[in-house]
Amino acid sequence: MLSQHRLLDVLQASQQDLAFAEAASQRFTAGSALGPARTAAEEEYAEALLEIGRTFNNTKALAIAAESYMNLSPWDYYAQVRGYFGCLS
Repeated sequence: MLSQHRLLDVLQASQQDLAFAEAASQRFTAGSALGPARTAAEEEYAEALLEIGRTFNNTKALAIAAESYMNLSPWDYYAQVRGYFGCLS
């Protein structure tokens, strides 16, 4: 039989797993492959991961959230690294 502490760990892990699954479902909704729908889906995904990180004190979720926010404008970062500030806008 699981101890009460271990049972709480299992329940919290299950809640995190569910939260990650819900976040993924927000990212890959029907019709969100291209254009404005894709941007909106990516924003919702990043926000959901940020919430998971804050709620469960999960640093991996926070790192993925940061990456997801960067994915919203990847060419901006490329241009800055290459010295082409603003030319891709």
